[in-house]
Amino acid sequence: MGIIIYCKNPNFGNGTQEGVSVGGEMLGGWSAKIHSVTDSSISLELSSPPTSIIGAWRVEVDISSDDATHNFTCPYPLYIVFNPWCPEDATFIEGEEERKEYVLQQTGLIWRGTHNRLRPCAWHYAQFHEHVLQCVLMMLTEVCRMSTPNRADPAKVARAISAGINSPDDSGVLVGNWSGKYEGGTAPTEWNGSVNILTQFYQTKTPVKFGQCWVFSGVLTTACRTIGLPCRPVTNFSSAHDTHNSLTIDYFFDDKVTKGETIERLNSDSIWNFHVWNEVWMKRPDLGEEYGGWQIVDATPQEESDGQYRCGPTSQVAVKRGEIHLPFDTPFVYAEVNADKLFWKYRGASQPMKLLGRKTGGVGLNLSTKAVGRYVREDITDQYKHNEDSTEERNVMRDALRRCENVFARYYLNEEIEDIEFDLLLLDDIVIGQPFTISVVIMNKSDKDHDVSVVLRADSTLYTGAVKELVKKEEFKRTIKAKSEEKVITEVTFEEYYNKLVDQCALNVACLAKVDTTDFEYFAQDDFRMRKPDIKITPKTPFMVGQPTTCKLSFTNPLPMALTKAVFYVIATKCESQFIKVKE
Repeated sequence: MGIIIYCKNPNFGNGTQEGVSVGGEMLGGWSAKIHSVTDSSISLELSSPPTSIIGAWRVEVDISSDDATHNFTCPYPLYIVFNPWCPEDATFIEGEEERKEYVLQQTGLIWRGTHNRLRPCAWHYAQFHEHVLQCVLMMLTEVCRMSTPNRADPAKVARAISAGINSPDDSGVLVGNWSGKYEGGTAPTEWNGSVNILTQFYQTKTPVKFGQCWVFSGVLTTACRTIGLPCRPVTNFSSAHDTHNSLTIDYFFDDKVTKGETIERLNSDSIWNFHVWNEVWMKRPDLGEEYGGWQIVDATPQEESDGQYRCGPTSQVAVKRGEIHLPFDTPFVYAEVNADKLFWKYRGASQPMKLLGRKTGGVGLNLSTKAVGRYVREDITDQYKHNEDSTEERNVMRDALRRCENVFARYYLNEEIEDIEFDLLLLDDIVIGQPFTISVVIMNKSDKDHDVSVVLRADSTLYTGAVKELVKKEEFKRTIKAKSEEKVITEVTFEEYYNKLVDQCALNVACLAKVDTTDFEYFAQDDFRMRKPDIKITPKTPFMVGQPTTCKLSFTNPLPMALTKAVFYVIATKCESQFIKVKE
């Protein structure tokens, strides 16, 4: 008795077709034996090697007797996926609880918000739902056009998935949209799971509208877990988007301190309030044993990599060491968590730019993922970087900059001690509906008075850091007496900001100041998100398996106006999601 097992376009020479003798020697890691026999059937047990190609295989069984040969073709495909329980598999991860969390767990949490207001949202991965596996394999073959032999390599598979989930260049699963206008599709904030997205894509073969980073990450988590690749979403707060691999985020401002406005045509870099990517667990024989473990992959279409919108897999170890020469896309990921901010004053195309300031911290904060076996946040910042501004962190940055050939990679800045110091006071815990203040403390350490010009402004922003609309700007002139300090304050009312907020209720506050007597200039900014009211869920009856129950959902409206057309969007395990209208 023998078995022939084969993939699409089979060939005995490249692992896409194998012949196995039942009860015979193991060939190429494949073996087969009789599991059980009845009067009318034979059950066979087939073992595949840990280097098998993942995907759909066809199986044929040949049985020879004294006078005839019988051939049986299995009517259904055999699906082979990665096996993180097998120590010889490239995706092997130790710990049963870890395997349950990163492969089998069908629900999870993805963090959003800002670095000082971290908010989890629930996501239903449903990697074992009907058609999900078939959809992911269709994406790999028809969208990513992976060659069949390459599907044995988890690094190549993960890189392909990061391209196939987005759609700018290959008609992949999701259409990204950061415009705030979602006609003709679903707003990214309305998705709470992957099933509807993947099912729609599988049925229509056209990209689904619309997604943003956490949606791309949620779908990628589903895609990886359904093929046995351990995966988790990771949120990076204050995430840098370095467009030219300089490892710095450069901001350019106009020549008039009274404006304090950015020059958008020069500002291609940005800081996102948060960005969500993924980590997948695998060995990296292409880099070396020490670089195995968590690898970063990102399906959000930010920058092209080798001609496609994709990112990774990037070794987490390489990122922490600043080894930006290693593949794939390590400089981009390193900058996301480590970039220095530089603020420049632009004085014309033929004039040198003036450095207003730098900030070596404030990027790559509170890296967050769901803890193993618990619905709480695990902080993994120390897996990506050393403590901010520590000797180790600065040394790693210096080494990375030496490897970076970009002309803007590093300016060793003049560290003169100024007579005047400024401190922009950061905002936190502002509930939507309340006014808030922007304030800067000005400290004169010298023995003489100084005249100071200050601009305080607030802008509504997308969570990507892109400025949407000016909310308020106020200018001040102050004389700061010797050896004294003064606080400059402007208040922003609800009436001034409420109709200018966008999806995530994010705002950017900034201070641009100039000491008129010394020509010293200062710039600082901070991002924050208005806090929305918490929803309280109170069970009215005890929860019992198989029995209906009643819950009370309540929240307090913090706005100085009534809410109209309000709905609760409710989802629970094994329950269909539904909208519940709030009574007027």
